[in-house]
Amino acid sequence: MALPGPSWRGQPEPVVASRCPAQGPLPALSALCMMAPGTRNGLRIEILDGVSVPYVELTLAMMREFGASVSRQGSRITIAPGTYQAREYVIEPDASTASYFFAAAAVTGNTVTVLGLGRHSRQGDLRFATEVLPAMGCDVTVADGPVRITDVANCRVKESDRIDAMSSALGACGIATGTGPDWLEIIPGLLRAATVGTRADHRIAMSMSVLGIRTPGIRFDDPACVSKTFPGFYSAFAGLQEAWQRG
Repeated sequence: MALPGPSWRGQPEPVVASRCPAQGPLPALSALCMMAPGTRNGLRIEILDGVSVPYVELTLAMMREFGASVSRQGSRITIAPGTYQAREYVIEPDASTASYFFAAAAVTGNTVTVLGLGRHSRQGDLRFATEVLPAMGCDVTVADGPVRITDVANCRVKESDRIDAMSSALGACGIATGTGPDWLEIIPGLLRAATVGTRADHRIAMSMSVLGIRTPGIRFDDPACVSKTFPGFYSAFAGLQEAWQRG
């Protein structure tokens, strides 16, 4: 990510967000966008491949609600100089974390309601839940035939290489998989209990917890990794299952 050079003729200072394989490029880009109104001439940011547009749009929408002048045309974001206006703001529940509870309901035939997370949410993970859940390995192991998830190369540069991590985790539980640079194929089979390597990645532990509903006895080498985003995940997850059992 190149920092802005000197401004010229009052035009927005240019910044290029380049592909970054390390963790945290999206928080860094969001931070850059949010500080832009405080610069002398604003910023113009060019988004290159490797950046998840729905998350960027979430940041830009929030900035507009606080009074920032922001526009995006294709890969270019233009942010004018200005000030934010204080206001009350409702923070939605995290759709990424909620997706595991949705998956649990799907694989058990139950229902779950997440208050404050409706169809008008701007969170990309909610809109594409039918793609996100299989990509995390939540329900495809009970399908009738092989399932291939494609175009997920970005999953290799998260907290772990999630394509490889899910392949290993599922393999430990008796499920055969195939992988490629941007795809994961899962062949349904007979599940067995096992100790799963989380690679210190909260999403691996959460997704395999859903699989654990079907296969009691799945354990994690690092269960505390969920503390990054949801320290109470296991108790909330167990509480949901208990509520379903009570009817």
